[in-house]
Amino acid sequence: EKWELCIAEYTKAIEVFPFASAYSNRGRVYKIIKDYNNAILDFTKAIELDSEDPERYIYRANCYVDMEDYTRALKDFDKAIEVDPEDPRWYNNRADFYKNQARYDDALQDYERAIEISTDNGATTRALNNRANIYWHEEKWELCIAEYTKAIEVFPDAIYYSNRGKVYKIIKDYNNAILD
Repeated sequence: EKWELCIAEYTKAIEVFPFASAYSNRGRVYKIIKDYNNAILDFTKAIELDSEDPERYIYRANCYVDMEDYTRALKDFDKAIEVDPEDPRWYNNRADFYKNQARYDDALQDYERAIEISTDNGATTRALNNRANIYWHEEKWELCIAEYTKAIEVFPDAIYYSNRGKVYKIIKDYNNAILD
């Protein structure tokens, strides 16, 4: 957690050879210490040097979210998908953004797309779990249970059983709650 030293070292690297990863990494450090203006400058420079890496747009989008500049954040989430439309991570990221903005229909669409194109259990279960969380918020208990069940089928992790068990308890299905 020697952030100033990290910044100094990345700055030296940039002085020797200004490459996108050095700017991106220094931007991530600036974001950690909440120096958002410098983080944005570095993420923007990294994008200028390598505009085909969607992760750089995600870093900047997350920084904009922290700055509560949601319009610019959404543009960067969109751009990450435009650059690499076959990676479910970018849809999951934008869906999380939508979910946090209470734009549940948009979030559900992006989670669905992430599931459709995913070949990765982590990306799939992330989308399923977060869809279930939206249904929980909307008190759509049967849909919520169905999504947690699908997540369990993909990857039987304790968190999905626990979440489903909590829903069973809410709807007073105590036998299934105990089983989960």
